[in-house]
Amino acid sequence: MFPNMNNNFKWINRNLCNNEISSFPNELFNGSLINLTELYICNNSLNIIPSEIGKLTNLTELDIGYSLLKSIPPEIGNLTDLKLLYIDHNELSSLPSEIGNLENLEILYSESNELSSIPSEIGNLKNLEYLNLDGNKFSGPVPTVIGNLTNLIELYLNDNQFSSIPAEFGNLTNLLYLTMFNNQVSSIPSEIGNLTNLKIIILSNNQLSGSIPSEFLKLTNLEDLYIDTLFHYNRLLSNNQLSGVIPTEIGNLTNLKYLDLSKNQLSSSIPSEIGKLTNLEILTLSANQLDGAIPKEIGNLKSLKYMILPNNKLSGPIPSEIGNLSELVYIYLEDNQLTSIPSEIGNLTNLKTIYLSSNQLTGSIPSEIGKLTNLKIIDISNNQLNEEIPTKELEKLTNIAEINLQNNKNLYGKIPNINKYNYVLDKCDFSDTKLCYPNDEINLYCTYPNIHYECNVCKNESVSTVIDGVCKCNKGLSGIGYIECENGGDMEDNIINDNDLNSSGSFSQKEIKSIFKILNLIWIIAIARILRN
Repeated sequence: MFPNMNNNFKWINRNLCNNEISSFPNELFNGSLINLTELYICNNSLNIIPSEIGKLTNLTELDIGYSLLKSIPPEIGNLTDLKLLYIDHNELSSLPSEIGNLENLEILYSESNELSSIPSEIGNLKNLEYLNLDGNKFSGPVPTVIGNLTNLIELYLNDNQFSSIPAEFGNLTNLLYLTMFNNQVSSIPSEIGNLTNLKIIILSNNQLSGSIPSEFLKLTNLEDLYIDTLFHYNRLLSNNQLSGVIPTEIGNLTNLKYLDLSKNQLSSSIPSEIGKLTNLEILTLSANQLDGAIPKEIGNLKSLKYMILPNNKLSGPIPSEIGNLSELVYIYLEDNQLTSIPSEIGNLTNLKTIYLSSNQLTGSIPSEIGKLTNLKIIDISNNQLNEEIPTKELEKLTNIAEINLQNNKNLYGKIPNINKYNYVLDKCDFSDTKLCYPNDEINLYCTYPNIHYECNVCKNESVSTVIDGVCKCNKGLSGIGYIECENGGDMEDNIINDNDLNSSGSFSQKEIKSIFKILNLIWIIAIARILRN
């Protein structure tokens, strides 16, 4: 039923977790185990801790998490040598005041219970370094007694209903990690600026409003500043109601690795001082009202891996300095007003994903895109691209799984034969463009233009493209030339642009069409005479 209990119990401790035990074995409390120092009896079906637990006075580590416990006996206070106490993931609604006797306690994990308050005696735990109260039923102000725990290094208060942070938090000068996402906090006390050792602060999904608190700008050791939810646990101030501008003092936080201010109401431009955050790995400012150009100083962020700026009003060209970000893996710039893609994007050889959809991009896709051989997703849909597609360069992207160029109504050229070189493609969309494609290169994973633009051949030329029935031939034709258009219509239904000629456009489109009609008529008459003879 239970493992053989003997004095060599440390090995057995670890085996008492995950054993479907419904009660504490009596053998724990006999004389032979009085010197037990570690007891791990987690992830069982325990619903009562017997008062005899108080006999194990040599315990330094006790893990009774992931069970069905509804209460902790006051005798827990006898375990004064205890340094680690896990009581998480139970059904506890209160903690005994005797927990304040555990003055040697360094780690207390009590997340995922039903606690609505903590005893004031918890303030006696002056050696406590880690406190986790996530996922309980706390509401109202955070208890001021937590401000007495001056040795705290990590404090987790997520997923509760706390409404405010007490000024006493300013006493926690050793704190490195403070996370309070998914609460109802509406303001930040100025004393938070005393926490100069703080590296991570996460206040996403609260009720913060107004400008970005100036107190954060004093925390020059910050590495993670989150006010949102994209990476769940890594958020500082996202998903709040912060407004106003991003202050230039943000540039003082030179140790920042993660900056998330997404899903707020921040406006104006991104300050150039953002370029001072040279340790930044993740920048996410999505779903705000930021406008103006992306500052060229963003090219200083040589450690950046994620650039996440969608759903703003950013305008102008994507700066060429983006090509300096050799570590960049993900670019999200969709739903802005950006106008062009720089050729320097070809320097980003680690890039795997790029979203540029729903902007105002014109011109071409730079041929340098073919250097991005690690690229898996490219989405430039819903733009105004109007030049020839770099077909051969796109065919070099042999790792591409998704390509979306749809709704670029004047984008022309030959659709890349991705299927020929690629075995991971599962989505591509070229609809609402003027791209052409041979019948023998149709890919079942792709959506093509409604009108079948065939890639036809010009006489004396090897390649041409057809756009709305217009044959655009390569340069080098002599005179007017003879163009073989085979787009499902009669010769006379095809229109030839002035630019299709290399004779300085001596004839207008209308004149050329008339000439072809006359030539056709002469040819018909000549054949008729031959047949008559």
